[in-house]
Amino acid sequence: MRSRYTAYVLKNETYLLSTWAPSTRPRELSLQESTTKWLGLEIVASSGGEPESDTGQVEFKARFIEGDQHCTMHETSSFIRHSNLWYYLDGDCEITRQKIARNGTCPCGSGKKFKRCCLQITS
Repeated sequence: MRSRYTAYVLKNETYLLSTWAPSTRPRELSLQESTTKWLGLEIVASSGGEPESDTGQVEFKARFIEGDQHCTMHETSSFIRHSNLWYYLDGDCEITRQKIARNGTCPCGSGKKFKRCCLQITS
């Protein structure tokens, strides 16, 4: 899960597609034009994934900024193991969005006002 999050941060479409189960994998991703600024990943829980398991689930929260909104993605992802490698299968996802005031503190943790920090990046 952490490696896939990092791939989203780095816009590494090749890695994301190669770690996606063929049965649910999209043909392509369009991350290069994305202005999403990823802020952090929190693993909430996991199940399965033991050496004898062929399935597993990871519940996580990922925070990000998109435009002028602070967003939290809360997902429970399902993974399958094939030939000793884990692949993302699908996920049950909910995204919450909260508008960030231009003069409010930037949620990235810089301590700067949003308009002087991440708003300039995502605009």
